[in-house]
Amino acid sequence: MNNQTAADTSLRALCQDCLRVVTYQNKEELLAAHNEEVFCQCSGQLCACGGCTDDIALLENGEFNAFDSLLSGVVKWDAETGATFAFKGGKA
Repeated sequence: MNNQTAADTSLRALCQDCLRVVTYQNKEELLAAHNEEVFCQCSGQLCACGGCTDDIALLENGEFNAFDSLLSGVVKWDAETGATFAFKGGKA
C-alpha cells in the first residue's frame, strides 16, 4: 500500500464516479470534500464514510466484482487514475 501510515489512510475519500482515491492533508480538507465543497478532478462526488473506506480496501486488494453493474465492470484500477470500465454487451 504505497508506504502509507494508518493516519494517511484515514484521510482518504473515494470518487463515486471514477473510483479514484484522493488523499487529504488534514481532516478539514477531507470534511470539505465529503460535504461536496470539493469534487474529484472528474467532477464526481467524493465520499469518506466507513463504507467507502472499506471499498478502497477492496479495490486495493483487487476485488473488483463488488463494483460491477448490469452495464459495466471494473477491468483495471489504481488509486491515482481510478477505474477503467468495460461495457458488458447488449444495446447501448
